[in-house]
This record gives sequence, structure tokens and C-alpha cells, in this order.
Amino acid sequence: MNLNKLQMATISDWFNKRPKFISSSNKTLSFLNHQLQLDIDFTPNQIPLTGRLLRAIEVGLKNHRYPSPRSKEFTAPQTRLQAASRSHDEKCGSVQVNQNQILIASPSGKLLINNSIVEFPCSLFGAKLNLNYKLIDSIQAHSIVVVENEIIMSHLHDLILPPALENALFIFRGTAQSSRTISACDHFICKWRKSKPIIGFYDLDISGLKMIKELKPDQILLPPQQLWSSLFSPQWNDLIGNEQRLYKQQQQFDNLKQTLNSITCQQLLEQITKNHQTRTQEHLLQHKVPLVLMDF
Repeated sequence: MNLNKLQMATISDWFNKRPKFISSSNKTLSFLNHQLQLDIDFTPNQIPLTGRLLRAIEVGLKNHRYPSPRSKEFTAPQTRLQAASRSHDEKCGSVQVNQNQILIASPSGKLLINNSIVEFPCSLFGAKLNLNYKLIDSIQAHSIVVVENEIIMSHLHDLILPPALENALFIFRGTAQSSRTISACDHFICKWRKSKPIIGFYDLDISGLKMIKELKPDQILLPPQQLWSSLFSPQWNDLIGNEQRLYKQQQQFDNLKQTLNSITCQQLLEQITKNHQTRTQEHLLQHKVPLVLMDF
């Protein structure tokens, strides 16, 4: 069950302002009655907001992984990670990097760039740094990991990564909606491709596979293959809401299926389409899914 902002504000008012009655035509109440199976009698024009009804709503919301409607957290904006902990739909805005600027980070917290140790400043939003890619002449890093979603850059320390990537440089590439980011990142990758292994780390969906195909990485960062069956199960971690990402990307599917040469990606596409499920980087992060390097 996914509540919109208006519904959440309405429910919060019931718990914190405690009106005595709710109109029987209230759409939020009707929605909750259906979703939570409250068995409310809508015959009267005004429905008493009893303690018993409030408790039933609160328990039902808790079962759907919502915080208490009495708390400020209930109406607070969700991050993509918070949404990914309980829902198929984790999307919200991503940060775009300015022209010629690349957003980089490393699990080690520092890298040797231009023969100087560059430490990534830690903040509430993790340790990452914007640099002009044109000014980078040397990098001492095991490899370059290309990342689709910006929020991952703030949480590298929370990913279960293979040891080989401890000293890797992670770079945010973004998607087609962030063309400047892609341009700067692609120029950077082109510059270092001959001397550094390029690793792709993308959402496990049609769009992500399409971007991996275009990147032509040396390796891909993925969950171990023995986990794929459970990972793409519709019952995986009891995510709520319907799978929508796969259907929104359906137009890309036919062309991708015909042109995907990577055996690993073909096997991944088979799992996605067989189970009609996709998973994002945020899902892998939030649910502590281990990651390994696999050949492209």
C-alpha cells in the first residue's frame, strides 16, 4: 500500500487533531477501509473517530511499514533508501553534477590523485567530491566503478563490496535525464579506459542493462548468481506495491533482447522477465545484498 502526501496529511490530522467525526465520503478513509480491511460501516453521513478505529488504522499502517501517524516521521519526506526498504517504487530526484564536473567517491575515503592524497569530505550526505575531470592527470585506484544512482555515492561504506574494490574510484554517471553528468563522466571514462578496469554498477532492470551494454565495461558489480532466484522473487522481503518499472521500460525490452551480447546480462534479463521483477541499487543497499564482480 502506497499513500500519497495528501492521504498522509489527512491521517496525521486524525491522530493529532482528533476530530470527533469523519465524513463517510472521505476518500482517504474509504481507501484505508479497502486496503486495511477495516470493515467500516459507511451508512451514516458522519463516522465517529473512535479510539478503536484509530488503533485499527495505526496497526494496519504499521503492518505496511509506516511509522506511527502520531509522529512527525509519518509526514516527513522520504529518501529513496527509506522508500526502498518497503516499496517497489524508490524514485525521487537525483543530484546533477555541473558541466565538466564529475562526482567521485571511494570506499577507502581517500585516493591518490595527481600524486596527492585527496580525502573525501565527510558530511551528513556521505563522503564524496566534485572535481573537474579535465584537471585530473593521474589516479592511483584499482579500478573505476560507474554508478547509476547518485545516492549510492553517499553510502559506499554501507554496501557489501568485494575486497578488490576497497581502493576503487566510484563515479556517478546518472541517466539520460542528466546529460551533462553523462557527458563529463563519459569523457573521463574514455580518458582512463585503457589503463583502468571499468566496472558497471546499475539498477537491475531493462534500463540498467541497456546502459551496461552501452558502457561495455570490463566487469559488472552484481549480486552473486546463486541469489538471483530469491532476489527476483515477487515475495522478496515483502516489498509492498506493484512492480511498475518493468512495464514502463517495456519498449526497450525487444531491442535489448536482440542486441545484448553479454552472457551475464542475458542471464540477468532472463531472471527479470521470467519473474516480472526488477531491483534497484537502493534495494540492494537497503537490504544488505552482497555484491561480487562478474565478467561482462
